[in-house]
Amino acid sequence: MRVAALLAAAALALGGCEGNLPPELHGDGVTDTTPSDTSAWDTWHDPWTDTTTDTSGTPCDPPCTGYGWECCDGVCVDVFADMENCGECGNACDPERTDRCVGGSCSCRGYAECSFMQHCCPGTGCRTLSSDPANCNACGHACGEGFTCNSGLCLCAGDACDPGRGCCAGSCMDLTSDPSNCGACGNICTASAPDCVDGACTCEGDPPCSMCGFLACTSLTPPGPYDECLICCHSRGCVPMSDSDCGVCGSDCPAGTRCEPVMGMFTCGFQCLTPGADASTDAEAGG
Repeated sequence: MRVAALLAAAALALGGCEGNLPPELHGDGVTDTTPSDTSAWDTWHDPWTDTTTDTSGTPCDPPCTGYGWECCDGVCVDVFADMENCGECGNACDPERTDRCVGGSCSCRGYAECSFMQHCCPGTGCRTLSSDPANCNACGHACGEGFTCNSGLCLCAGDACDPGRGCCAGSCMDLTSDPSNCGACGNICTASAPDCVDGACTCEGDPPCSMCGFLACTSLTPPGPYDECLICCHSRGCVPMSDSDCGVCGSDCPAGTRCEPVMGMFTCGFQCLTPGADASTDAEAGG
């Protein structure tokens, strides 16, 4: 009794009124050690061991088991790998800066989350889309050869080229029709296919003509025409080398000469020569 009275007096000194006393000390001042309401104990769960409910109280049935698995909105998820619940329920990774959840941390390709100005590109990692020519304005959108990426735009010496044009030596060129840059910068169409159509060298839209190589020269016997050695001529297509088309379309050999093959450095050319003379003899004679 004396102990209870002392406790009551101390409570009054601290609280100033009876309303601040514990309910067990109200009335006659005798402490009641038996809780009047045990419902709170019946519904309390240990957050370290309980895997049946999440913080919202939505149950998981059956209960979640295994290291790293938690009950989120009634669904068991692996918070060590789930992008929408990475590390804890409701912690969603930013898909712009990450591509996976590793060990409960949002990451890009298993490394740190990309910085604010970067984007996590699949297979490549963190990239700055405003200046990366291999990922310009979007992951995988590569600028062509010669272009730079500036503010997410592929530019050629500061200019934006029209679709289908390439940046060749600092100038926008039509790679679909330019015979000097056919399909790619610096790809020059030859006499066998001098026309550039849709980015491919052709002979007036047809496949390249058959040109004879260095070894073929040794088996060619004048006079022509030489059906094995063709040249692409305007409005006529592929025609054989002959006295009327010797080396160049429309090149007629003068009287007393004929079109003969001339071996060069790994090439086979054609010149109008006097029968029985070689190229060097005709050159000295002015032929």
